[in-house]
Amino acid sequence: SSRVLWTLAVTQLKNGGEGATADDLKGWTTRQIVYFLETLAQIAPSISHSILEKMDRTYNLSTVKNSEVRFRWQQLCLKAEYEPIYPHVVAFLLEQGRMKFVRPLYRELFKTKAGKDLAVATFKANKGIYHGIAQKMVAKDCPLMLEREKDN
Repeated sequence: SSRVLWTLAVTQLKNGGEGATADDLKGWTTRQIVYFLETLAQIAPSISHSILEKMDRTYNLSTVKNSEVRFRWQQLCLKAEYEPIYPHVVAFLLEQGRMKFVRPLYRELFKTKAGKDLAVATFKANKGIYHGIAQKMVAKDCPLMLEREKDN
């Protein structure tokens, strides 16, 4: 139930990720995991790096292949400027062309101090893999990318 997911999210934050086990998510559907991650994002828009690290170590969220879970996890990490997620975000951006995922991830990566140049370089080197509309929307979301495109 959503109450159980909410309680786990609150507990994770209060306890700093301590006491979490892989069994916490065992048997959960994609929808439940997505709700759990969205709940965490609502409760604490910028989670501490230590909690993110413990969650990833416990739940292996950075290696999940499901796009919906992967997307929510990466958004949560980007909002916290958790740099260990950056290579995973770039990999996802190169594997996934859906604007639903690509546009928000580029936008969040671009907002980070350490990820701005990475976002621009990744987009410039790989923009051809995206549909033309996705290219324009990402460039619009991240003005520096658009400026750099004009310079070329």
